[in-house]
Amino acid sequence: MLTDTKGDPVFDKFGHPVIIGEKPPTVTGLALALGFNSRQALLNYQGRKQFHDTITRAKSRCEDYAESRLFDRDGSNGAKFSLMNNFKGWRDKPGEQPDEQGVQIIDDV
Repeated sequence: MLTDTKGDPVFDKFGHPVIIGEKPPTVTGLALALGFNSRQALLNYQGRKQFHDTITRAKSRCEDYAESRLFDRDGSNGAKFSLMNNFKGWRDKPGEQPDEQGVQIIDDV
């Protein structure tokens, strides 16, 4: 835990103590902590009705962290990648398609 010169804990902008060397929550980290061999094994269990809500809630903690990093210059690209690949509903909006007709040249007769 990070402390100031007086030995008091330092808190972040949300009031949580700053932990030095703390790893961010990830879906793969969650899977390993729960004893799964891979992220995919956790996702397979999420598909089972009896585990769906519990795993979805646990994954939401990872999603919350990644979403908060979208506003951080250093973490936004990694957060975007994680959200798009690990959570439903996070996709780039498709860009506007250019006009396929293009320019037509009409010769005057």
